[in-house]
Amino acid sequence: MLNSIKISHLCEDEKFINSAIEQFEFSFPGQNKFYVFPVTKNNSLKHITPHRSVSMTNEEHLISSLSTIKKSSILILHGLSPRFYNFVLSVHERLPIICLFFGFEIYNDPKIFNKNILLDQITRRKFSKNNISLIENIKNVIRPFFRFFRPSLPLTYGEAKFKVLNRINYFGCPYHEEYMSILKLTGVSGFLFKFSYFPLEYIVDVNKPINSQKKILLIGNSGFKTLNHLDVFYKIKNYSLNDIEINVPLNYGNSFYINEVLKEGAKVFKDNFKPLIDFIPLNEYNVLLDSVGVAIFNCKRQQAIGNTISLLWLGAKVFLSEYNSFYQYLRRIGVVVFSYENELNNFSISKLLTPKEIKHNRFVLYNEFNKSKLSDLLKNQILKINN
Repeated sequence: MLNSIKISHLCEDEKFINSAIEQFEFSFPGQNKFYVFPVTKNNSLKHITPHRSVSMTNEEHLISSLSTIKKSSILILHGLSPRFYNFVLSVHERLPIICLFFGFEIYNDPKIFNKNILLDQITRRKFSKNNISLIENIKNVIRPFFRFFRPSLPLTYGEAKFKVLNRINYFGCPYHEEYMSILKLTGVSGFLFKFSYFPLEYIVDVNKPINSQKKILLIGNSGFKTLNHLDVFYKIKNYSLNDIEINVPLNYGNSFYINEVLKEGAKVFKDNFKPLIDFIPLNEYNVLLDSVGVAIFNCKRQQAIGNTISLLWLGAKVFLSEYNSFYQYLRRIGVVVFSYENELNNFSISKLLTPKEIKHNRFVLYNEFNKSKLSDLLKNQILKINN
């Protein structure tokens, strides 16, 4: 029964996909086919490691492969790229579709979500803007009415997306709180498919002892305004941070925003401000994370999940926004994590986790995210869908 399942995957050339390939091939060896849309002009793989299950594709090639994919047991979408829309709407309704959401599909779509809600006070004043043009708004409102008289009019981006969302049978999220948030924001229905791109063994050395020498304060993980860097800077600027190195990863993101953060960080923290503006290899980044005593992620939605799990495992004291569904989930399962809004202060920022708290977090995280447990969960869910 297990060996008869054939799984087709649609994805773009994203770094997360390597984890998906490992997990699905571990649980269903030789039974996966990953159709990958390139992100480079020469159609070569940039992020995904070549594998027997991987095949480069485009929208035309995918449509021509429809007869092959129809024979699959299940179709899995990794993210919900607009490049998938036409194909998804061509697939027979009997084929179950799972979409493993990255977050951009919901939170970067102004027709579903007002991104300014994610911005804290200082960041909102400085960087807030309307993300939909007037012309686009008019088109989205008027075209459905014109289609009543001219059915051949093409679907707007928003119409196509909601048709695809309604075609999806299973919504892939790492935890229940995020699943409920997606259903509420989109107004569609579907079953939860629990999946994490971050098995512990893939992101940390689970056998490595705890490092007690922690001198770094980490703020955010990238240069995007949803991390509300400036609000964090001005909240902690008068705290006792004399000997603390303040690391702010800004090696990718929005260049205008990054430049503003660099200017404000240097002004507020002077020599203590150590931005990371150049790419560093993963092993070096993990060494840095191992020296972090306190980490602050002032994002009001799930973001930087892999970084947060790594930091908690390594023994950092992590402050997250209470509005972040990942914070709510971690508190529910018993992880020692702290509220940015109500628990971050001059005293709490200087008091690191105790060895007992770190060991407790490791126990909870291992029980939730170890490779074996995630593999069993994946097998059971796929088998249930295929029955």
